[in-house]
Amino acid sequence: THKELVTEALTYALRNVLPSGNTATHEDILKAVTEKRNAGELVMGKYFDDGTRWTTKEILDLERSIINDIKKWQGRLTPILDQKTAQGLIEKTNLTQDQKNACRLITTTNDQFVIIQGYAGTGKTTMFSHVQNMIKEANIAQEKQKGGMENKGRTEETNKTKGTSQIKENIEMLALAPTHRAVKELKSVGINAQTLKSFLIEHRKDVSHNTNDIDINSDTKHYELNTLDNKLIVLDEASMVSNKDFAQFLHVVGNSKGRVVLSGDIAQHIAVGSGKPFEIVQKANILKTVYLYEIVRQKNLNLKEAVESVIHKDYVAAFAKIANENPQDYIKRTKSSFSGFSDFFDNLKKSIVEVDNNKIKSNEKTLEQRVAEDFLSRTPETRDQTVIIVHANQDRRGITDLIRQGLKEQGDIAEKGMKVNCLVPKGLTDTEHKSLGSYSIGDAVKFGKEYYHVVENDQSSKCLLLKDEAGKTKYFYPEKYVDKYNIELYEHTNAELAVGDAIRFTKTDKERELYANFEYRVKAINVDAITLESKDSIKNNQSKNEQKEQKEQKIREIQENPKNQTEIVLNPKALKDAHWDYAQTVTGYGIQGGSKTYAIDFEVSYRKNLANQRSFYIGASRAINHLAIYTDNKEKLLNRI
Repeated sequence: THKELVTEALTYALRNVLPSGNTATHEDILKAVTEKRNAGELVMGKYFDDGTRWTTKEILDLERSIINDIKKWQGRLTPILDQKTAQGLIEKTNLTQDQKNACRLITTTNDQFVIIQGYAGTGKTTMFSHVQNMIKEANIAQEKQKGGMENKGRTEETNKTKGTSQIKENIEMLALAPTHRAVKELKSVGINAQTLKSFLIEHRKDVSHNTNDIDINSDTKHYELNTLDNKLIVLDEASMVSNKDFAQFLHVVGNSKGRVVLSGDIAQHIAVGSGKPFEIVQKANILKTVYLYEIVRQKNLNLKEAVESVIHKDYVAAFAKIANENPQDYIKRTKSSFSGFSDFFDNLKKSIVEVDNNKIKSNEKTLEQRVAEDFLSRTPETRDQTVIIVHANQDRRGITDLIRQGLKEQGDIAEKGMKVNCLVPKGLTDTEHKSLGSYSIGDAVKFGKEYYHVVENDQSSKCLLLKDEAGKTKYFYPEKYVDKYNIELYEHTNAELAVGDAIRFTKTDKERELYANFEYRVKAINVDAITLESKDSIKNNQSKNEQKEQKEQKIREIQENPKNQTEIVLNPKALKDAHWDYAQTVTGYGIQGGSKTYAIDFEVSYRKNLANQRSFYIGASRAINHLAIYTDNKEKLLNRI
């Protein structure tokens, strides 16, 4: 919006010294906006409910190129399966009709790109696991057909003479997602998956960033791009992909014969960077699309109906359905000796709890304390199946501290711990990475595998002085060189770890087979080593024929490798081992693509940028059996949403 544009410009001006050595005023910003609009760099949109909106010519050109490129890549591939074979395989499943329609489209289309638009909890991941099963069966049939041809001594010339179609190369599924949580969910059903960012980095060196350079008729292709020819690539949680990443992704796959499924939900969270390409492409009506409407996640009928009300934007009805659920019917509590636990939660009959911290008495518990005590009062088994969703990191840190203190008092975590390195991602956009104001003294900057600390920030020369872990220094100019390097920026903190703490990794390290979002418990800790044991278990949700293969893949790829994964040792002094976070709480962005049996959603009305329809939709749709909402004021929250 106009207000957001001016605010961002003023914020930048206050954090950065302008070339003139002065700071900009509000009048300077408005003058610059007018000049850029007259020059065609800024484009104004009218008739929005929240006033004037602005975008740039560059963004509009990129979005047009995305649509145009996708159009020209349609109808040029051979379907994976014929309609009859696909139908036969689909009918063997117990999928919903929507899921079956999706399986059919994916396996029988001759288009390179298709869309699966599915509401939260409609079983997109389950559907993809069945698509993979269909592909495997087709590949087995292919191998048998090849063997039969060899046994009969057929030649390619004979095939041409008789008009027999050439045997296709076996298809392999590869899933990509913008978040580690979504990648974990895909891996849990046996699908080979990685983050979109890691995929783009792997292919970046061979691909120009200019999507307009693609020649789809060219016979000259990069070797690495040819490796995608036999891939069925699923881009999951596509609503969270920015224009820039989406364009780069198109350029990588568009020059191959790889098939692409764009999957997601346009009502859920969007990218941190600019653009909503998944929504734009979907609304352009240029791709075949299957819609998944039927919710299969929620096993509690009332909760399922509440999620459906959220989807239809009937928030009053959703609040009523959630509030009227009696937590006594779902949540198992411990017989705690701690004052206030038993009385409050034993008598709690509603699933929406309101506490206004500004109105409580001195002896009453805060909203954050109630959230922590709800979690702590649950049995250990119930805790393991509970996720606490806290949309603001500031609130999340406070609630996590309360939970850890409670676990110490209960004896689940050692009373004394040790401060160790912890890197917290700053979550910046590409533009913010170029601003010196984004870099604070002590921040950690990662270039590839190397880590540096910011030791000086020279606003006048727009330069950073960095020092690596060995003490060597280098100068870096973010505004000039950020686009040339794959840099990551972290706040370097020291956080306590104690024996018994539950943590998760926040970054994948393929070389050491450490995967983000997999949970571990601290087994031992000293100044030289942190010993972790796996807290995750293999999920066998597939057919019996697939369970053995899935388990073997998990053992090989994720967590059950006896040498590396049942017990992990980290160096508390090394920054590469500082990518961790406490496991009890997660943000809305962090949980998108995931689910748990029980959820506690911390939704407060005063977080204006986070109390919105997308955040509430995410929070309300994660639980399978029971959802508890904690808010400062239900009516204010409802009005905000």
